[in-house]
Amino acid sequence: MGLLLGGALWAASATALAGSVGVGLGRWWIAVAVVLVAVLRGVRSGGTGRFAPGPRARQLLLTGAATLVLGSAVVAWRVLPLVDGPLTPFVGSRVVLTGELLVSSDPSPRQGRTSGSRRTDDEWQLDGALVSMAVSGQATRAVDLPVRVVTSGDVTSVLPGTLLRVSGRVLAADPLRGRAATLVAESVSVLTGPPLVQGAAGAVRASLRAAVRDRPPDQAGLLPGLVVGDTSGVRADLDDAMRDSSLTHLVAVSGETGSL
Repeated sequence: MGLLLGGALWAASATALAGSVGVGLGRWWIAVAVVLVAVLRGVRSGGTGRFAPGPRARQLLLTGAATLVLGSAVVAWRVLPLVDGPLTPFVGSRVVLTGELLVSSDPSPRQGRTSGSRRTDDEWQLDGALVSMAVSGQATRAVDLPVRVVTSGDVTSVLPGTLLRVSGRVLAADPLRGRAATLVAESVSVLTGPPLVQGAAGAVRASLRAAVRDRPPDQAGLLPGLVVGDTSGVRADLDDAMRDSSLTHLVAVSGETGSL
């Protein structure tokens, strides 16, 4: 029974997340309220004729409605700070935000895009928690927001646990991936290095990358991913091919999937 309720809550939360992102939190909660009122009225009235719900059907309806409400509440608690938080007023503006970021992932390449005769530069991206932020004319404030940083600066040696100072523009949130925003960083600097354990793990990964550096690009990128989950060298076309063939689990080592 517990497993069934857990599965139902997971399904309700997934539905609520998709609905909240698709139509907005406000409209989603209106839809939830309509469903809840309809279920309560149906259970209280008892229905008529062959459409009258029996005791078991009433219990299932009430359980389903309660699960939907609970799942929606959990999603709202998680999504609201992402889509209506401290970063929201600056999304898409020319305001330059400066903050401190605690890195939670390895840097991964982000290939430039070609549009007509123009091509954007190749960049790097990494994930982390924004722990403080400030904009011109405002005091620094403490926050705790998951974000992605995109930069053309050299961050190849940055390891998880490193504290960075970043400065740049704010792009829209990505609640489906649990991000409050994407920061297009104009400058990135290291404030403090990673913990000792992360530094040792980084040295192991670096030595493995160096050992396969002379191999063909796909092999050189994929082997560290298979051994230690380091996907920083996996090219975009190989990334897409692994997604299409459902093979991304092969490089999911100890919860680290890099850019996959």
